[in-house]
Amino acid sequence: MSIHNRGLSKFEDTRSYKETVKFIQDLNMINLFNGKSKIKNIIEIGAGRGQITKMLYDDLFNITAVDLNKKELKKLNNYGIKTICHDLNKGCDFGKADLYLGIAIIEHIYNLEELLKDIRKNCKYFICAVPNEFNLLAKVRYFMEKEGQPYFIGNHCHRYHEREWEKVFKKYGFKIKHKSYVPLRSIYGIPFKLYPRGFSREIKYVMEVI
Repeated sequence: MSIHNRGLSKFEDTRSYKETVKFIQDLNMINLFNGKSKIKNIIEIGAGRGQITKMLYDDLFNITAVDLNKKELKKLNNYGIKTICHDLNKGCDFGKADLYLGIAIIEHIYNLEELLKDIRKNCKYFICAVPNEFNLLAKVRYFMEKEGQPYFIGNHCHRYHEREWEKVFKKYGFKIKHKSYVPLRSIYGIPFKLYPRGFSREIKYVMEVI
């Protein structure tokens, strides 16, 4: 589990994973309505323990999990899932797929430019989640702690505001089709409904290659 997810319940994480799977299912419904081909082949970068991977595999998607953790990849192999052990700082040119998926991973990659270029040339859609490092609680923590402390706890190479992330995606040829906010914790349910941007831990994007 990444550092910024500490303290989250399994229920909250599972709810976020299910939301991601639903995004993909909804994309297929839209494509079917518009006479486009369905999403079948998915490459998930930074698969980690494979929570989303397993859900998509069980939903009959042809999914490949990419990660650097051999121990976790072996578990996914035992589940019947194809895996690739790879350092994403060296790019991710794994061939064509309908969709590339990267949840809470791209902010950790030093060579983000090469990664996004590889993703763009190999897929039709890209779904990712990036940390909302400038949420209200992070700002409060910043002003209460020593000067120079990061807004967000975590080993992130890229600390961008929401607007900056969207400029990066546009620069590398992605068009945002849908954006959603992942709440900090369930206890912030009411504030989150009133101001999702201020009380979210992650921002999730569904994007199309242009």
